[in-house]
Amino acid sequence: MPCIDSSIARSASRPIGANRALQGLRAGALPPLGLAYGIDTILDQNLVDVPDIYFEAGDHQALVHLSGSEFLKLMAKAPRGQISHHA
Repeated sequence: MPCIDSSIARSASRPIGANRALQGLRAGALPPLGLAYGIDTILDQNLVDVPDIYFEAGDHQALVHLSGSEFLKLMAKAPRGQISHHA
């Protein structure tokens, strides 16, 4: 199975600093798109052909729905890697 470059993995494993401005997020919520918040982000190669993407909107209640092609446009600058696999 292909693996992501170890330097990318190290970069992505750094904790999000408390001093980062994560404006608009509820306490404990994850940023909906890391790239929009300046967070190192890796796109799982398994998401490339998914027709619909849903992710938390940053408030623990709402979901964002994007078509796969819309999501890929937003993630165009993210490095890709084989992160997960289907059993």
